Amino acid sequence: MSRLKDMGLDVATFFNGRPAFLGAVLDTMGIPQGFEQAHAEHRQAGRLPDVPYGVVGKLFLINICDQHHPLYRMAEYFQDKDLQLLAGCPLELDQLHDDRFGDFLDQFAQWEPRKVFSNMASQVFMQYGLSIRSLNYDTTSKIMWGEYEDPEGKVGAISITLGHSKEKRGDKNQLKIGLGVADGAILDARVLSGNMDDKTYNHQTVDDVDALLTRHGVDRSKFYYVADSAFFTEPNLRKAKQAKVLFITRVPDNIKSVAPIIAEAWAKEDEAIQWRAQAQSRPAAGQGQEKTQPPLGFRDTTFRNAHDQDVLYRVQDATAPYRDETYQCAVCYSEALEERKRKTIQKQVVQEDETLGKLSKRYKKRTFACEADAVKEIADLQAKQLAKVLFHDIDITVQPEEKKRRGRPTKTTSERDQEYIYRLEWRIVLNPQAVERIIKHESTFILATNDHSLTAEQILAEYKTQSSVEKKFQQLKSPHFVNSLYLKCPQ
Repeated sequence: MSRLKDMGLDVATFFNGRPAFLGAVLDTMGIPQGFEQAHAEHRQAGRLPDVPYGVVGKLFLINICDQHHPLYRMAEYFQDKDLQLLAGCPLELDQLHDDRFGDFLDQFAQWEPRKVFSNMASQVFMQYGLSIRSLNYDTTSKIMWGEYEDPEGKVGAISITLGHSKEKRGDKNQLKIGLGVADGAILDARVLSGNMDDKTYNHQTVDDVDALLTRHGVDRSKFYYVADSAFFTEPNLRKAKQAKVLFITRVPDNIKSVAPIIAEAWAKEDEAIQWRAQAQSRPAAGQGQEKTQPPLGFRDTTFRNAHDQDVLYRVQDATAPYRDETYQCAVCYSEALEERKRKTIQKQVVQEDETLGKLSKRYKKRTFACEADAVKEIADLQAKQLAKVLFHDIDITVQPEEKKRRGRPTKTTSERDQEYIYRLEWRIVLNPQAVERIIKHESTFILATNDHSLTAEQILAEYKTQSSVEKKFQQLKSPHFVNSLYLKCPQ
């Protein structure tokens, strides 16, 4: 390099390895052709663009996957790149301005982006012989800043508004993102209004899954729709049955049958046997195998988390009736969940103790004229304030106390002439067994499926794949991917 400077030559070196690699991957997957096909399906009369939309879309994705420059700095990103190598056709730097990429986004909005993406993803799955064994669906919220309305008050394709915030910011406007992930690869994606609830989202998604399975000829007896507890509603379960879609979902804790099933499961704890499996070799589900009758009680199984640590679960088979159907269930206890629940419940124990202390203190100076009134007060306390006591044993007794009279007591006062008042004596004792029982129950959840051939281990193994959606949400929540929106076209 020093010799070149001595010769009066100003030489700069650049590295095009990563962009070239990304471009080759996109070409191999046929992504530019997918954009061109979408354009051809919606093309109207007029001249073709001097730079094909497939090339523009490819360059757009290379930038996003590399350094993610905004539109107005796109030319700056490609300034030191081999444009002809990346584009696969003659291309000059002055052709890459923000209006060109903005026009691509406008056109892309008219092509139905979700449909285009789904077609591309499906094509890649078929190209590499990937089977769609299950789809994990979930949503996340993304806080948005500013006002997103035109002068007429319209908000466009979606409503960026207040809603249930998964980021605990109910005071901020938001939009939501719904993803469908198959073995870690995103196969379906939707941008949702900020006030879209997950139950409605799942109801709409069942139709999409039905169409996807039909389009790809997927064997429905070996496919599972995996979702969180928002899926478990009567309309969603009925719709899945009509579409003949097998599902695995978590049963919400507010379902009446959950508490009795968990209590019954822990009553069989002594009948547990040891059973262990690693997450890397999760038990195969939906293979039409004959189901062996599992033993009673919990069975131990471990899964390896993202930090390469074993997480212990205890599982037990069960069935749960809901409306007119009966579902196969896995009662699952999580050792990691217990650690979190124990901290929460210990705080609740302290709060309950303080509340009971304040309540009993109010009765130290309170008296009752007759024993019947005191007994009635105890009954009212047990029916109201004490009805939700969970962690303490409370014993309230009525204690008579001779009523003191003014002046000097007479010698002739008989026992029958004595007057009494009545007080409530409180005895509050922490019940450690109740605390432990509640911790165990709170650390236990129920998974349900309409496939009665699955064991509890298989149900849990399939449901654990739901973490693949959360990993994608971590990327999408980055400001590099979705930040404040300044678009003329709401679509």
